Amino acid sequence: MASSEVEISFEEQLKEAGNLLLSPPSDNNELIALLDKLESLLSNVEQAPSGSVRGALLPPMKALSH
Repeated sequence: MASSEVEISFEEQLKEAGNLLLSPPSDNNELIALLDKLESLLSNVEQAPSGSVRGALLPPMKALSH
């Protein structure tokens, strides 16, 4: 898989996790699993991410700031 394909998938995963967190699941175990996934994704963000990754970070940042 090409580097750009991996980055797109990573960005999509970030967006998806953030969007899911905007309407969090009512089940605590599902919420914890979602937060664990987001933590794992965020731990892979580079110190100076590309513009597209910064854009993908918007949904998680919005969800976490509520």
